[in-house]
Amino acid sequence: MRLQPYDWGVQFAWALQKDPSKGAGALPWCHPVDSPLGTSPPRFMRFLILRLALALGLGVSIPINLAWSQEVESSQKGEEVESSKEESTEKKDDQKDEPKAKEEAEEEAPPEPAMELAAETGALLFIEAERLIVQPGKEIANGKLIVRNGLIQKVGTDLVAPEGARTINGKVVCAGFIDPWSTLAVDGGSLNEMRTDATLGAKDALDLFGPKHDFERAMTAGVLTFETHIGSRAVISGTGVILRSQPSTETADVLISERSAMWSAVGIGSGVIQRIEEVDALVGRLTSGEAYLRSWRKYEKDLAEWEEEITELQKKLDKDFKKAKKDRDKKVKKAKEDGKEHKDKKHKEPKPPRKPKLHKDKETLGRVMAGEIPLIVRANRPAVLRNLLDATRGMSSLRMVISGGKSAMHVAPRLAAREIPVIVWPAQALTDSNSPESTGLDLAGELSRAGVPVVIGSGLSGETAALPLYASLAVGHGLDADQALAAITTRVARIFDLHNELGSLRRGRRAELLIMDGEPLSMGTSIQYVVSAGEVVMEPKE
Repeated sequence: MRLQPYDWGVQFAWALQKDPSKGAGALPWCHPVDSPLGTSPPRFMRFLILRLALALGLGVSIPINLAWSQEVESSQKGEEVESSKEESTEKKDDQKDEPKAKEEAEEEAPPEPAMELAAETGALLFIEAERLIVQPGKEIANGKLIVRNGLIQKVGTDLVAPEGARTINGKVVCAGFIDPWSTLAVDGGSLNEMRTDATLGAKDALDLFGPKHDFERAMTAGVLTFETHIGSRAVISGTGVILRSQPSTETADVLISERSAMWSAVGIGSGVIQRIEEVDALVGRLTSGEAYLRSWRKYEKDLAEWEEEITELQKKLDKDFKKAKKDRDKKVKKAKEDGKEHKDKKHKEPKPPRKPKLHKDKETLGRVMAGEIPLIVRANRPAVLRNLLDATRGMSSLRMVISGGKSAMHVAPRLAAREIPVIVWPAQALTDSNSPESTGLDLAGELSRAGVPVVIGSGLSGETAALPLYASLAVGHGLDADQALAAITTRVARIFDLHNELGSLRRGRRAELLIMDGEPLSMGTSIQYVVSAGEVVMEPKE
């Protein structure tokens, strides 16, 4: 939705109040079109921009904000004590699942979707369950949940069904499953693309017309969102996307994130020299991207200093103008009296810094190196994994994830120390046990016990609809049940920076959830209702 003038006016004024150094970034015209980092407006424009923002914001947004706050306050009357207890103990409970302090801070940050409660769109649902699994390891007995406008509005025990809400009862409710490594919705040609271009995106290669049946199978199995990408064997294959599994031919209806992660594959070939070259090529391009961003940061710093120097010089010239003019007039007069030609002394102005050349590929890889986009590297062989970890040792901001990882146990202590997750591919063990990439069903449990964050995906030869089966098989081969559920919900959401939107049943999250009659990963459990984007998309047939 395009913002109205009073919207961005108030947002900008608020941003300036919160952080004067970043507030100018709220306005699109304050950034150079060709700058990958953006910059603040010139100093002489800031006062004018602030006045414009206030003029557009004051007197218009205040009544709207008051009305919104009154609506939210009214909607929250009677909220249960248990819900407030749940929010107050959120940090302590989350530590059982994700013990890292930085992840806890992210989990407790106010989710952006929670602010989108003004417009009445979508279904109004009131869901009751004997067990409401907020996240793996945290449950509410006899829990209740309200869904409005496609989002989870309230979670607790003493909630009352809102007027006009549809009531759904179930035994167990949990968040919808997320497949972090799927081939669904991408055509075979794009999947096998070998070009190494960081600017490529899976969004442009989506095939939403063919796999309707596969979408339906995934949805009915509880896999409500999935990540898919192209170039499965390329050293740099571009960025993937996160989609909802509800069938649709319109990208906007299913797209959740159009830039989920940068994907790479190294050491997949059989040649020893080729494996070494691929690791070197990946690291070299990442380093080049980092240098590119550094050059832009230096340029923008130098540009700001140059502009400040020019401003000070102009002030000095303005201040000394009258005196300088009198002195010049005297020199001109004296030169005429002496019969000489007067020559003005040339003032040498400081030169502006040279702007770096634009390079989209390096810009994208630079953002990967800065940790803005996770890097998922498909690697399996022990030597390749060791070389990869050695080559990226000093890249402290790089958020690397290993996919496949057949031989990950050989480097498990190093993976655990750097908190590098591994996306295991249990389907390999079911298709071809002799495959060089076959991980076996016990790898997930072994890595988890070694302290490595484990995520489960359907992989290249797997099927997205079978993701719960793969997780269940991993439990049968030693993976803790809560860890297995986290491997297809909360941990996946965190890898793709969607932990404030998906993977758990908390206020403000997207309403992607399952109502079932038993344990989420039990073979005998049936899914009775599926709620996606706040709508009931599957229910028992009468």
